[in-house]
Amino acid sequence: MKLAATIFVLGFVCGVVTPAHAASASKPVRVLVDCSSNNDSVGARFCLALREKIRASQGFELVDSEKPLVFEVHIVSESDTAQSEPQDVSCAAAVVFTAMSVDSREIYLTSFVLDFGANRVGEEAEQVLAHIDQESDFLHKIK
Repeated sequence: MKLAATIFVLGFVCGVVTPAHAASASKPVRVLVDCSSNNDSVGARFCLALREKIRASQGFELVDSEKPLVFEVHIVSESDTAQSEPQDVSCAAAVVFTAMSVDSREIYLTSFVLDFGANRVGEEAEQVLAHIDQESDFLHKIK
């Protein structure tokens, strides 16, 4: 056991084990994704892609209920449906990160706006997942 701990610490110090690897070794952060994409097919695909990336991640657990210490992602999106070709449809999405405290208060963390086309849904979901990893880092430390 001491040998494994020593290897982990040496790997961390030498840069082989990154902070993301260290976080994934602990209990995953519970993430709730709340999407509102009123008849917006691109926004709905974006939310689905983000949920799938969270499910596939070792550092996160996708949940559907608000419980203490949940990281929440709120997304409201709207697409430009005036385009005749589906691949030309663009989407604007407002993304807000909050965290639920132990006393059930929602704490605002950050927000940003995305503007992307139908052909960039997966890449944008990957970028948001990276933001989630960065913004939820404190939850790994208080568990």
